[in-house]
Amino acid sequence: MYKLNLDSFLTFKTVLRRFDKQRKKTMLSLLSKMTSYFFAQPSHAMLIKPAAVKSVVVVRNNSRLGNTVFLIPFLKQLREILPEANITLVSKNEWQQDLLQDCGVDNFYFTHLKFRSAFRSLRQLLSLKKQSFDLCLMPCGSAQDAFTCAFIRSVNKVSFKHRHYQFGFTHTYPKSTLYRHAALQPLSLLAQMWSIPLCPLDHHLGLNDNELELGLSVRAAIVDKSSLCIAFFRGARGEKRLSDEQWLTIIERCNRTSAHPITWVEILGPEISQPLEGDICHCRSTDLRELSAFFYHVDGFISCDTGPLHLADSAGATCIGLYSHTDPATYGLLGSRGLTVSDIAAFDPKLVLNHIVRVKQDTTQSQTVSSFSEPIASEKDLNPLNTTTSPPIKASISSMPW
Repeated sequence: MYKLNLDSFLTFKTVLRRFDKQRKKTMLSLLSKMTSYFFAQPSHAMLIKPAAVKSVVVVRNNSRLGNTVFLIPFLKQLREILPEANITLVSKNEWQQDLLQDCGVDNFYFTHLKFRSAFRSLRQLLSLKKQSFDLCLMPCGSAQDAFTCAFIRSVNKVSFKHRHYQFGFTHTYPKSTLYRHAALQPLSLLAQMWSIPLCPLDHHLGLNDNELELGLSVRAAIVDKSSLCIAFFRGARGEKRLSDEQWLTIIERCNRTSAHPITWVEILGPEISQPLEGDICHCRSTDLRELSAFFYHVDGFISCDTGPLHLADSAGATCIGLYSHTDPATYGLLGSRGLTVSDIAAFDPKLVLNHIVRVKQDTTQSQTVSSFSEPIASEKDLNPLNTTTSPPIKASISSMPW
């Protein structure tokens, strides 16, 4: 039987994803228009005041890791504006509740929207239709979200203007240029609704002491105190993905450049089941908060896939984003510890390692980011490292694939 190699498999999945995205966009656009005329019409044309909001539902039907993490600033901002309101998040799958448990949400509701589970999803939506809310928010325009909102009973329904998805909403607002970043664009919806100043931005998961202690114990089990611990993830799709040879080159160049021994830890995922090299540590986990706690304690995390990259960023890790085809202005790192590398061919190990060591030694670094910044580092601003060779340390931890 013919067996696809990893490159062909990921390319095939990328093609299927694009086809499925266009299919859902076409079908659900039509369905959302139809259902908005027949189900759960908004009952009030005047926008409710913040003080009067007792219950609010946020609809975000997306199961991608990066988009789930991008919802954190909006949820925390909403909680600051409505401290006494009961906030319900309608999402797609149960793992999102585990990840977002400390982001200001009181209740979670799961639609499981998929074509092959249409009847199950319909039962979920009809159950949701039995509830009533003061306010329904669709912070990200999508056909699935608009379709879900059509089933919800709410005094007000609010979204951004969209020629396909705005049917059935009492209030729609233009997408503002206040923020360009995808995680911050939804905040302009709140700013336009009530004309109030936004609170300091917070994109962090909010890991608790027990989770952080567990993450530290995992690091201590595999990394010597004198060694740097750098994790990496190579499971990107399409043009973003680096070859195994490119990853081995990055690791080898960093090992030759570093003045400190480096323990490399590869984060494995559903599509990357085998580690890059036998002598490199590898980690699997289905618990994304557990993985985030480990990210918090690594000295650096390198990835060209924005999903795991933003998960690590939300944990407070020092992230090195390899943005060969993704726009950092839209999908860049929010944390002040991050470093963006746009030219992979000109990857500078000295620049990257100096950034990692500098952040590691900066004990006064704040854990709370109060504003969006795109950190820019130049080699002239960093102290040079001595060149030495340090072979990777062999170790392994594993639980379950995530």
